[in-house]
Amino acid sequence: MVGDEDAEPAFRRAQQGDFVGVDAHLASQGSAEGPWRLALRALYAMTFPGRLDAMPTPADIARHQGHAGAVEAQRQRDLLSVLRLNPPHGSAGDAEDPGDAGGGWAEATLARAFRGWLAAEYTIAEHLAAAAADAAKAAGNAAVRVDAETVMALSAAAADVATSRARRASRMARAEALLQQEYLANLILARVRRHNGRAHLSVRILGSLTEVVPEVWQPWVGLELALAGGASLPRGQAPLSGLVDAARAGDRAGFT
Repeated sequence: MVGDEDAEPAFRRAQQGDFVGVDAHLASQGSAEGPWRLALRALYAMTFPGRLDAMPTPADIARHQGHAGAVEAQRQRDLLSVLRLNPPHGSAGDAEDPGDAGGGWAEATLARAFRGWLAAEYTIAEHLAAAAADAAKAAGNAAVRVDAETVMALSAAAADVATSRARRASRMARAEALLQQEYLANLILARVRRHNGRAHLSVRILGSLTEVVPEVWQPWVGLELALAGGASLPRGQAPLSGLVDAARAGDRAGFT
């Protein structure tokens, strides 16, 4: 059996798009599956078409509550829900409290920040994301730093601050070759551009993203592209496709 101590470096490599040897990790058998292997399995499920069956279950993750690997696995589940335009319910307080097990304080704090943003608790989310970024910087965890910067961009009240943070997150992700973080940072940068009245820049970013993001990212990217005035969503690609088309056509009846 491939040990969990080997799964963490494999997960870190996979964050940069290197999945060499991942099949060996996922094919190994054992009585207990370690937290980093869960994280690796979750990232694998989010990256390759038709492999969402590999996503760890909540019960799998709960067995390693508080561990950084388990927090990473849960983050992938939360992100998948958002990408499907069906975000998890709850607030920052509902996410797992940060603990010391497995060195997961920064990861768990980031998870709480993400849940805070989803619950429109923007001040709390921004505060938690800043704390996660500081902890991640001290620990040398570039992925958490980038994601924390992205959450701060989402939570910022001022348009110029949101733009600056989103651009910074995008640059950091590119410099660190963190693919998923780069997808999310650029998606949020496009969203911020649209909110700031620069939809043409949003369309440009999103058009590039549609060419490279994995399948599970396409619904959210497609929705943002439609909202920015780009191509309409294919019917059935996302739950809001009909509403977007109705809004663009000025069809009030489409909202009833």
